[in-house]
Amino acid sequence: MLFEVISAILGGLGLAMYGMRQVQLSLQQMAGRRLRDLLRRATHSPLRAAATGVAIGAITQSTNAAGYIVLGLVTTGFMPLRRALLAAAWSAAGTAAIVLLATVRLELVVLYLVGITGFLQVSRFRDSPLWGPAISALFGVGTLFLGLQILRRSLGPVADAAWFADIVAFSHGAPIVLLALGAVMALIVQSSSTVAAAVVAIAATSWFSFEALAALVYGAALGSAGSSLLIGLRMHGVGRQVLLFQTFGKVLGVAALALLGAVESLLGQPSSMQMLAVELAHGPAAQTGIAFAAVQIAAGIVSTLAIGPLGRLAAALSPADAGETLSQPRYLYDEALQEPTTALDLAAREQARLAAMLPPLLDPIRRDASPESAPGPAPRPSDGEALLRGSRGLAQAIDRFLNDLLTRRPHASVVTEVVRLRSRNELLLAQIDTLVPLVQAVRRLHDQASLRPFLDSMIESLHLIQELLAEAMAAPEADGLAMLRLMTGDRGDVVEAMRQGVIRDQHDLPVAAQEELLRLTGLFERSLWLGGRMTRLISDDAPGA
Repeated sequence: MLFEVISAILGGLGLAMYGMRQVQLSLQQMAGRRLRDLLRRATHSPLRAAATGVAIGAITQSTNAAGYIVLGLVTTGFMPLRRALLAAAWSAAGTAAIVLLATVRLELVVLYLVGITGFLQVSRFRDSPLWGPAISALFGVGTLFLGLQILRRSLGPVADAAWFADIVAFSHGAPIVLLALGAVMALIVQSSSTVAAAVVAIAATSWFSFEALAALVYGAALGSAGSSLLIGLRMHGVGRQVLLFQTFGKVLGVAALALLGAVESLLGQPSSMQMLAVELAHGPAAQTGIAFAAVQIAAGIVSTLAIGPLGRLAAALSPADAGETLSQPRYLYDEALQEPTTALDLAAREQARLAAMLPPLLDPIRRDASPESAPGPAPRPSDGEALLRGSRGLAQAIDRFLNDLLTRRPHASVVTEVVRLRSRNELLLAQIDTLVPLVQAVRRLHDQASLRPFLDSMIESLHLIQELLAEAMAAPEADGLAMLRLMTGDRGDVVEAMRQGVIRDQHDLPVAAQEELLRLTGLFERSLWLGGRMTRLISDDAPGA
């Protein structure tokens, strides 16, 4: 009998956790770009930022997922950090939606939902980009509630056991143990709403007091904070700031409610939390759902009131690095999309700024660069790494801005210019992805002293080309473009002759070094080709050049 009950409980919990995860993944897949657009519009006021955070939490059912979406907008400059922190903090309140829904008894509806969506899961609709995610989300909802139903029913026979009566009696006087249990469960399943939904199922049995159930709910919130903290520790800069801020808000929200409850208990006053739950809902299950929602709202309120000190604390613990600063656009902003001509001019200025980041990528391997970036056998932690991350991030931000401009269905002439700017952006990204392995290849050949003159000459010529391209993108001039066309023209035969000449002169060069040299010269030739294509695009933009 005991084993049957345990298997039913485990089965119910497993189905509930699977259903919750399915809902999260499917809703995030459905939301995609619409979520980002919604968050972007939340930059206009703190109230809209908080409301949008609630909506995103309800859609994704995951504060961590909401944090990732917010972070993507911050790093690309589409959302100020302060508004992003508010949206991330209030996303916790949105996750209470499915917990509140779990308080409703819908046995027959759940069976129909699981049955219908189960059949659709194996039909051709499952692969539809429009219907597939929605079907998976509904199937996840049905699976979640089916698991909770099994959990409720499996708990019935347990009530007659003497040992269970002892556990119930113990729980009434051991809130700290229940708090720790809720925290551990949420940390394991990576979801406080999943734990809270299971607690709602337990509450329906009316065995545990409201205080015991509230302790489990508080613990689940703390476990969610621990999950955010663990994820944040694997990140850096602004990403860690967002998740640290979420963690602080959740912990302080629970602490505020726990302190309020302790003071009320010492003064002999009734619990405000319980009074609120009884006022808003009937039955232990619904009251537990209200308690969970109250914890999430408390975290949002505390985060809003203390956004200044908490934000500064998160920034002090995880300062933004140079790469994140460089990746944020200086000239792009949403309002400019209303005026296509202005938007195009700003995108071009941002591209010129991006092009100016390319020459410094070669500094770590240049003889004439500063001593801190002198070449060596292994990369040193310098601005080169920040430049790499910043340049890639900025290129992606420019591309997203141009895509947003296209979605507004501008005039054909604007579309033509957007296509040209996107082509330039693709070339800049390709140049970044060429220069990075080229630098690595030069470092691997550092020990070959006989190759040093050849490598220095190649690097300096490539550095000069990148500087000329950056100047041409900022202010194209005929002389500069003519020099670029000469330097980046068809140089395949010249590069091949250089390659064979070095190998012939260095006949004692190790095989591994010869292979690395072939790879290096191939990257050099590709960089010249990309520079030539960029020169042609710039020349098209500069009549008479």
